[in-house]
Amino acid sequence: MRTHESRDKQLEALSGALGIKDNAVLGSLVDLGLRDSNIAALVLAPLVSVAWADGTMDNDERRLIINAEIALGVPPESGGAKLVDVWLAHRPHASLIDAWSAYIGELCKLLTPADAMRLRDDIVSRSKRIAKSIEKSFLRAGGPTDAERAVLSRIEEAFSS
Repeated sequence: MRTHESRDKQLEALSGALGIKDNAVLGSLVDLGLRDSNIAALVLAPLVSVAWADGTMDNDERRLIINAEIALGVPPESGGAKLVDVWLAHRPHASLIDAWSAYIGELCKLLTPADAMRLRDDIVSRSKRIAKSIEKSFLRAGGPTDAERAVLSRIEEAFSS
């Protein structure tokens, strides 16, 4: 009973932080370790997913994600930054992109079309830079892998739901 009560509190706090009421979406985020204290990491989930799509994270991808974290205003000592550090060190569960996509679908319902488009353009642009990182492009003599292209497609699709 205490666990159920704790989960309900986590869902309520996350709902308040995100402005989203869908418990299925909130539950999947809670299951991935997201809380109101580290929710800032969620904005970096698509970049992390692209970086890990081929099974490895190189230094160039890591640098791009850290730069995005700074540019997006995630405080270095925050819970969000600590969660991103975990994602940089260890590949997150594949359901991260699913949970992020569901979140974006709900968020876009709350945004104006212009704001949703600006958010989409920023996230897609940053994600494509990760997929075209110098280190991996040099090693594979070309652009993104099929796995990276698949994640990029998922990111774009999230905004059209």
